[in-house]
Amino acid sequence: MTDKAKFLHILLIWEEFPESVDYYLIPTQIICRDERRMLKVCHGNFINSSRFDTRHADESVIEESLQILNLKITDINAAYINDQYKNDLAIDLNLSRNELDAIFGKWRRFKFDLQSPTVIPRVKIYRSGFWA
Repeated sequence: MTDKAKFLHILLIWEEFPESVDYYLIPTQIICRDERRMLKVCHGNFINSSRFDTRHADESVIEESLQILNLKITDINAAYINDQYKNDLAIDLNLSRNELDAIFGKWRRFKFDLQSPTVIPRVKIYRSGFWA
């Protein structure tokens, strides 16, 4: 049985120290190969951290991957998000605005509501976050 056949979902644990922890239950069928690599690179690494686990990538790749992962789970309706913010972010990440818009908030809808828990299927777990 392949890894893809074993897991129908990815559980992303996104920790924002010390404030919060959010969980995203993402169907594996919507995750492309590049996104799987990104999750592997981000696993165990945190934005604003002074130390990275560099087994899967160098520090610059980890930093960029964490920023993109953060974008995928960002609430696109947050008050601070405007066109100027998006334009600056696209420049920082060396993306076109169309590329940025395609990933912005892509996985937000998979945020897992702990107030009404359900049975979680067998999942592969990735953990990343943000040190405040």
